[in-house]
Amino acid sequence: MGKKELLAAAFVVVAVAGILVYWLHRVPQPPDCSFSGWKRAVGVELDAQVKDLDAIKAKIGIGDSQVRDYDTLMKNYALKYDAACQDVRAQPSRMTQAEYTCLRRNMDKVLDQLQSFVHAVEAAKSVTDATTQREIILRSLDDLQAASLAGYRSGCASAMDVNPKKLSFTGNIPERSVQITNAGNSDFNYSITGLPEAFDPKPITGSVAKGTSVSVAILRTILPVPVPPIKFRIHTNLQDDAEVEISLDAANLAIWQNLSEQARKSAAQKGALVSMQDALEAVNSAIDPTSRPSEPDQLVLASNVLFELHADSEAQKALDLAVSRDPQLAKRPATLILAGLIANRRDNSDQALRFFTRVASSDSPNEATEKGLSDLFAGSVMFAKGNTHQADAVFKEPELQNTVGKNPSLVTFSEKEFCPRTCVAKLPEHLGPSQ
Repeated sequence: MGKKELLAAAFVVVAVAGILVYWLHRVPQPPDCSFSGWKRAVGVELDAQVKDLDAIKAKIGIGDSQVRDYDTLMKNYALKYDAACQDVRAQPSRMTQAEYTCLRRNMDKVLDQLQSFVHAVEAAKSVTDATTQREIILRSLDDLQAASLAGYRSGCASAMDVNPKKLSFTGNIPERSVQITNAGNSDFNYSITGLPEAFDPKPITGSVAKGTSVSVAILRTILPVPVPPIKFRIHTNLQDDAEVEISLDAANLAIWQNLSEQARKSAAQKGALVSMQDALEAVNSAIDPTSRPSEPDQLVLASNVLFELHADSEAQKALDLAVSRDPQLAKRPATLILAGLIANRRDNSDQALRFFTRVASSDSPNEATEKGLSDLFAGSVMFAKGNTHQADAVFKEPELQNTVGKNPSLVTFSEKEFCPRTCVAKLPEHLGPSQ
């Protein structure tokens, strides 16, 4: 290879190296998710520093508890450093690159503080009067404590506010809502977890920009309500967490019977069979005007009323219209469950199974609960068709057992829906705890 070729090759190598250096400094990207490599690179050996501090504690006038605090802070720092890296590298990522960049920037500042701390400890070993070093060391300990308490997220963290913390479903009201406010200085993503099957959150996940609020509707479904207390959580990707409690009065526990009777009376006055319009009128009369659901959601609620009345053709009509107005409803677990229940009522068990199977594959924060529910209904369809061995295998699934354990009334609901005539044995006998 001639001189020109060598020079060209060298130029390419230098250029590539320069680009790599630029990007590695522009966005922090550790070579791996272990703090051990980085602590050596910056000259901070945590165990050695704890031992050094312990050796000079009497000289600088600090106690054993402060040495232990320092040890704990360092271990916490290393764990948070590794966890942040794992979160941003996970697939799918549990932390955005912007969040990680802010967090790493703060953690790198802590490393700078540690350098001053290290120098003060080293200096204290050789000087007679270590007063200056003592002040630096104590100030560093205070700074480390403050950074740890903030989760190394100062300037990054959100401040989520949820209002109200208690939702009250009274009378025939089928929907309530909560406001999620971001009072912090970073956008966040939220998710609703732990909500029982009797309620449908919409949307179940979303983003909240800093300084803004979003509303999440909580709608009643056709499924039975579990025994109180009923609670769910709102969690963000910045580790904010809030609990909301739901209460229902006696009337709301029987909401679908009440609204279906109202729709039936309306139809009777007209001398006609109950229609989708009758159900919609009953739903609209019960809705709280301060938190009005969307038209597609009203149609889903009307479908629940019609399902209660066994007006299954009209229930299907209302559900189809709702999905045509809002195609995203076709992916929602609560909609798929209702569609499967209607299909089963209309003697289309194969289609019902397809709907229930789609529930289990939906991407949701409540994936385990929804899989348990879909397994319960899919297994019940199999059981009703006489496939008891196949059904029993499904009934032993841990998600199903957990779901039924939290809300035993789901078993009674399944027996009523899937085994009114054709079940050879009672469904509950096959839904006992797996051996």
